[in-house]
Amino acid sequence: MGKVYLPQSAHWVTDLITEMMSFPAGKHDDQVDALGLVGRLMDTMVGGKRPVTQQEQKSRWQQAFDRRHKAGQTHGSSWKAL
Repeated sequence: MGKVYLPQSAHWVTDLITEMMSFPAGKHDDQVDALGLVGRLMDTMVGGKRPVTQQEQKSRWQQAFDRRHKAGQTHGSSWKAL
């Protein structure tokens, strides 16, 4: 899903990917087990969120624009102040 960052230059990445691709039939599974435990831990720490749709994202920007416009901050203020 593209949500895990693996540094390409790290010496251990090839071994990790090989172990994950051979799971569950591979000889070693320590790294896969550790990643599974981290996933379970994260699931209990932070609840999952539904991805924001493009329409909802546009709506958020429109609401921020409307707030700025009502406050008279249409010129000369930073976009970071939204």
